Amino acid sequence: MPCNVQDFKLDAVCIEIQDINLHLNVQDTFGSVVENASVAIVCNGNTETGNTDEDGNYYTVVIPSVTCAITITKDCLDTFTGSFVLLNDTDINDVSSNFPLKVTDASGNAIANANVSITTLGTTVSGTTDSNGLYRGINKNDYDNTIVVSKAGYLSVTAVIRPFIKVDSILTGYHAVPVITLSI
Repeated sequence: MPCNVQDFKLDAVCIEIQDINLHLNVQDTFGSVVENASVAIVCNGNTETGNTDEDGNYYTVVIPSVTCAITITKDCLDTFTGSFVLLNDTDINDVSSNFPLKVTDASGNAIANANVSITTLGTTVSGTTDSNGLYRGINKNDYDNTIVVSKAGYLSVTAVIRPFIKVDSILTGYHAVPVITLSI
């Protein structure tokens, strides 16, 4: 029986780091695991591809401080794309932040003083990135978070981070941090 694109969407992606190994768990919007989804991870110009196992898992190794792009596809499901960087807690340097993110330009250079706002349930929290392009934000994990990043001379970026897309590190002292790229 052919699937209906309206019935399923590949929106849920859980990323965990285990001993600097990337554990990617792919789920659909209903929380069901997605078996045999195609995964492509590009780090430092090197591309690795593979498929999720019967439990929706995919494992690989990532290098700290290198921005990696992930693309996940599966027939009849929405394609998921995103970027992240594995940072040490000392790089983030703010234990109260549960939602750090990094802002870069198209060449991967950090963008300082970019304006960042996170809106959840009608409440907006705003700030700017530091000299390393880091914003140390707070999000409400159980709700959609709309992120807007802007800086004079760049095109603004708006992204929605859904509660079932989680990026967590279980390696002590490291976090997988989303990367937002601004272009001119």
